[in-house]
Amino acid sequence: MGIDFDNLKKIASSENVDAAAEFAKSHCGDHADEIDAAAERAKVFLSGESCGEEPGEGPAA
Repeated sequence: MGIDFDNLKKIASSENVDAAAEFAKSHCGDHADEIDAAAERAKVFLSGESCGEEPGEGPAA
């Protein structure tokens, strides 16, 4: 069983992403910068715009 990303994109919105980010920050506030960055990338993904990076070219771990 996999994740149905097409269906997820249909039900997700930037407001939901923001709400999830705020929830995550309330539990892991010391990682707020990383959470905000992930939320912004999720909103770009949901909008269908390019992130400017090829898959696998994300920030170094």
